[in-house]
Amino acid sequence: MINILNGEYKLLELPNTCEIELDIGCGKGSFLSQLAKRYPDKYFLGLDLLIGRLRKLEKRCQKEGIENIELFQIDAWNLITIALPDECLSRAHVLCPDPWPKNKHRANRLLTSEFISRLACKIKLGGCLHLATDNLPYYEKMTDAAGQLSCLKEDASLLDDISDIKTDFEAGFAEQGIKVRHIAYKVVC
Repeated sequence: MINILNGEYKLLELPNTCEIELDIGCGKGSFLSQLAKRYPDKYFLGLDLLIGRLRKLEKRCQKEGIENIELFQIDAWNLITIALPDECLSRAHVLCPDPWPKNKHRANRLLTSEFISRLACKIKLGGCLHLATDNLPYYEKMTDAAGQLSCLKEDASLLDDISDIKTDFEAGFAEQGIKVRHIAYKVVC
């Protein structure tokens, strides 16, 4: 079921019996559905603004019998600042967000130091923040923003178990010979 969160917000009621992962900008869900199938004992939250993408992912889940994904249509800022409890996630993924490459649009970028800091508060101690982009200037900006936070320590080994799983965008970029850079951070405080 797709949860459309707008207007009145409250903290989400999440299971406390298993690990929870969040995919911000899950799109049509290739990455998220593969994660959910690989880890049926985990609970996954998929977030996207575009309802059409979420509907495609919902149909995929129904067709493939995936039952450990919950989908949300909500702005990432609202989910992070209003609806998601602190220290509830074991891993959060923000993969190939819109880089807003034009100088006049860069203020629209999601991965700022403020957003990364707020998202890190939602991840449990020892948990993982996974970021990726195909845009080198954006990669440099997001790694600089994350690198300024004392609560995060770079740790590529946190992605060893999922390095073979690709997003729809990443698969398309690979066909064009475009490299997608991934980075993982451990929450250390």
